[in-house]
Amino acid sequence: MVGGTPSDLSAAREAGVRFLGYARDERRMRGLLGAGAPVVVDDLEPVLRTVRATARV
Repeated sequence: MVGGTPSDLSAAREAGVRFLGYARDERRMRGLLGAGAPVVVDDLEPVLRTVRATARV
């Protein structure tokens, strides 16, 4: 699951799925990391390229 808030992280945990945090700014990044997000990115383009490349296989 990709999300941008600590409540998104909580929802992923409750659902038992992995979480990728997306933070547009430093404040959001600190909030997600402080809530325990294992990975937080500030740009989704590399993630999208990876998903697209994997989907072609």
